[in-house]
Amino acid sequence: MRRKAFTLIELLVVVAIIALLVSILLPALNRARELAKRGVCGTNIKNIGTAMTLYKGGHNDQYPWIGTTSTAWDATKTGQARDTDYVKDEGTARSITSLLFLLVRDKQSPNLFICPSRSDDVVDGDTQDSTKNNAYRWDFKEAKNVSYSYAAPITEAAKTTSGATDSADPMLVIMSDKNPFFYDGNAPAALTDTTTGDDLRKHMSQNHTSGEYINYLFQDTHVGGGNRPDVGLLDPNGKKGDIYTASADSTKKLDLQGGTQITVSSHVGIRDAFVIGPAKP
Repeated sequence: MRRKAFTLIELLVVVAIIALLVSILLPALNRARELAKRGVCGTNIKNIGTAMTLYKGGHNDQYPWIGTTSTAWDATKTGQARDTDYVKDEGTARSITSLLFLLVRDKQSPNLFICPSRSDDVVDGDTQDSTKNNAYRWDFKEAKNVSYSYAAPITEAAKTTSGATDSADPMLVIMSDKNPFFYDGNAPAALTDTTTGDDLRKHMSQNHTSGEYINYLFQDTHVGGGNRPDVGLLDPNGKKGDIYTASADSTKKLDLQGGTQITVSSHVGIRDAFVIGPAKP
């Protein structure tokens, strides 16, 4: 008996059904993949917090810090690989990522500083000098080599807490997914309790689905996450502030208590988290 073959119409119907199933399932698979990446990102940040604790144990209980004055910090400076030892070059304006790079110098993997949801990338060669030694670089080669922001340093007198303005408060945010304002140079209107939708997403790190979610590290090294950035401490009464709030000028941010501008160099004794960097390359 002659075997009956598929007709063209039947074949097209099968192809159409397969295409429909793919269109239905693909977003779900992409969503599941992104959720997994968020988990890896949170683990990265948790491990960086642990690395900071280990670093403090070997450096007089100090957070990653370069001995200099607050005026030497440049919030607009991007990461740059340098072959000179930072101790011999204290007078140079620094980017905030140079503090995170101290953990690389302390034998942490540079890949720990890459969020898997971003196209950022770093290889050992980007963090080493010609002798394959990372002890004589003081920063990442480029801004794309680090996906996270760190609390702005305050003053030499308070260097034991680096960006943390209140060492006794475990709920101060000292690190997070990359600050959106310092990377693209734009800042939307100030965040309020009623900010939602696309306006809210503009205030979020763009690491995860263009502003849908952020991970952040508290001073006690536990990791938080959510869909709003107003998790920074503002006052002893527990009022929260936007950890990313910044003006269009990337050297400044809004003091949400007084509505005035504060700068990196004037960031002294302010409890609001000032999480910055890396600057746009």
